[in-house]
Amino acid sequence: MVPALFVTTYTPRPNRGTYHRFSCCAVPSTSRADSEISPATLSIPPVVFVLGGPGSGKGTQCARLVHDFGYSHVTVGDLLRREAASQTEEGEVIAKIMQAGHIVPSEITMRLLDKELRQPYNRAPAMLIDGFPRNIEQAQLFEANVAPCKFVVYFHCDEAEMRRRILSRARTSGRADDDDEVITARLKTYLEKTMPVIESYRKRDLVRSIDSNTGGPDFVYNSTRELFLTEFADTASATV
Repeated sequence: MVPALFVTTYTPRPNRGTYHRFSCCAVPSTSRADSEISPATLSIPPVVFVLGGPGSGKGTQCARLVHDFGYSHVTVGDLLRREAASQTEEGEVIAKIMQAGHIVPSEITMRLLDKELRQPYNRAPAMLIDGFPRNIEQAQLFEANVAPCKFVVYFHCDEAEMRRRILSRARTSGRADDDDEVITARLKTYLEKTMPVIESYRKRDLVRSIDSNTGGPDFVYNSTRELFLTEFADTASATV
């Protein structure tokens, strides 16, 4: 079976130079040197990774940042759920993986994310990528082929509290990955795969931790808002 590799293509953009796009397609495997991917330079705003376990409040905080600062917000989980509901062959594969609480293969996630980031409606002072990267491989691929990470916001929340929140959300969410068995698998995957990503960025002094255990969304947002005002001091312009 022919392996799937990332292939870089180059597309001219009027008045904006050239951007590099990577896509996943079947090509003959070659030597490591022949298959190396050149760093890509997409015309996208500064990227902020937003990480934290399921139920840590990432989405709630990002929505408020979008309202106050006009940032773009891309939720990788939503991209995958949308594709899973598309009734395509790939969508069925994604649905089965997510229902088991596992991480979708990087080549699928990266392709969907790459397409979304280049949409015209995602031009903003900053790009919040929520729930990504989910493992070290995704982090390395993104920074090598799309854009550097300006910093990582890590919403720290205890496992028991995250479980309580997800079970509460499950009453109305209708999400297939919000039942107790899948929650256990998701938390296990987060601890084993995503926490090493956070530690990797911490070594580069790029992690900004926010305690989301207590105090409610408004209390947590006070810290979140102040963080972004500081990090984007030269460009931040909140509406409230």
